[in-house]
Amino acid sequence: MKDKIFIGSGFIDSQLLWLLPLVYGYSKKKRIRTIIFHRKLSNRLKKNKIFMKFLKKFNVLYLDDLTIFKKNFVFKWILIIFFIFPKAIILSIKTSKKKLLNKEINWKDNQIFHSIWDTAIKESPDGVINPSYLKILMASLIAAYNKYEAKIVLKQKVKHFFLGHSVYGYRAFLSEVRKKGHDIFCHSGFTIYKQYSNRDSSWCFIQKKFFNKLVKKTTNKQVINYWKLRKEGKGNYEDSRIAARIKNKNKSNYSNIIFLHIFRDSPFADIDRNRIFEDYISWIDFTLDVLKNSNEKWLLRLHPSYKRWGEDQHLTLNKIFNRKFSGILPDNIKIEDNVNSNYEIFKHAKRIVTFNGTSHLEAACFGIRPIIISNTMLNILDDKLVIKPKKLLEYKNVLLENSNTKKFKLSNKEVFLAKKIMFVREKALKFEKEVGGFHVFQGDPSSKLNEDMRQTEKKLFNNLEFLTKNGEKIYKNNKFTLSPSFLK
Repeated sequence: MKDKIFIGSGFIDSQLLWLLPLVYGYSKKKRIRTIIFHRKLSNRLKKNKIFMKFLKKFNVLYLDDLTIFKKNFVFKWILIIFFIFPKAIILSIKTSKKKLLNKEINWKDNQIFHSIWDTAIKESPDGVINPSYLKILMASLIAAYNKYEAKIVLKQKVKHFFLGHSVYGYRAFLSEVRKKGHDIFCHSGFTIYKQYSNRDSSWCFIQKKFFNKLVKKTTNKQVINYWKLRKEGKGNYEDSRIAARIKNKNKSNYSNIIFLHIFRDSPFADIDRNRIFEDYISWIDFTLDVLKNSNEKWLLRLHPSYKRWGEDQHLTLNKIFNRKFSGILPDNIKIEDNVNSNYEIFKHAKRIVTFNGTSHLEAACFGIRPIIISNTMLNILDDKLVIKPKKLLEYKNVLLENSNTKKFKLSNKEVFLAKKIMFVREKALKFEKEVGGFHVFQGDPSSKLNEDMRQTEKKLFNNLEFLTKNGEKIYKNNKFTLSPSFLK
């Protein structure tokens, strides 16, 4: 009866709307009746009858109520200036890009450097290659404050955590609470997944045993039909729908494609210290140095959602081009700004390179063994399906090889396995269609947020049993929430 649940670290209103019934299902068996919210609830949530029905089942506290900040706002700033800020200065001095891959640093301690670096990059303007010291200092302050908040929560003897994010400043919060070995669940793209105290998980990083269990609930026909729908832009993943629905303006005849990421987005829900690059920028910087010496043509594919994310990828690329090539791209490298769908590109592709994006799985479904940098769902399940270089020289060589080399081709058996993995990833592990409006991006206007909320409110009533059941299952032993057909 004394156990408590903490909910925070970046959930938006529409997510809290469907999360609360799930948390109720989780709490029933243990009879947990106290929730501590990271932030005050919005008036819109308080006006939702279903949400309030579940909220009344709990004793509700807010993080600010647990500190003296509630009664003494001045003290908050005294604490920040004289206690948290000095810690932030120390962290900012210690933080550098090189620390991100340093295996001599304890993994748990290493998380704080990721938190700071990713936040500094995110908050920097487009075109910045390395964040300024001021940005690093600000990011350090955010990280230090999140660590402080985590300690306040832990003093309340909270043992169950539902966190909206595991990256940026929230990584610092996560790093603090995971020291205690408590039950931690994180959220990503309409999936709740278990997080661990000694290693990272991600929303689609499932083990072979669990994958095989889910595959038994599928038929080959279902896998084939889903793949057809996905190519038509009707899949269960927002970025893939956007990329698939792009109207083809010209034929793509490039054999070698680099699929770019949002430069200011964090690639490190999973901190893979066996990767060979610190972040997206250092990856593409090195890659371009290699490609200028390639005998083949290469296409740099911009991320399909970069505008909705609020990033101008051209500015960052131009900054790199100016530094490397005096602003003039080598003749064998071209930028593709979403004038063709992903599937038009894959028709002619022979070699695909991505840091850890969904395109690696799409490539495998087209018979291409992708080159990846950091952990992905494919290499977690079967590392033979990908090429993951362990050294910079290995990466360089694999880029300069002839694209017709057999190592870049998958067998028919491997291709169908990739399609099964795609099916499980998007049909079993996600329940967007059941409870969500759509994915909301950083650069989306408020009208998008409102529409997302409206759609979620509309769907909520018909899925309450499904959500509470998911909560019960992850309390017992499930490490991932599941869609209705796979939850049975």
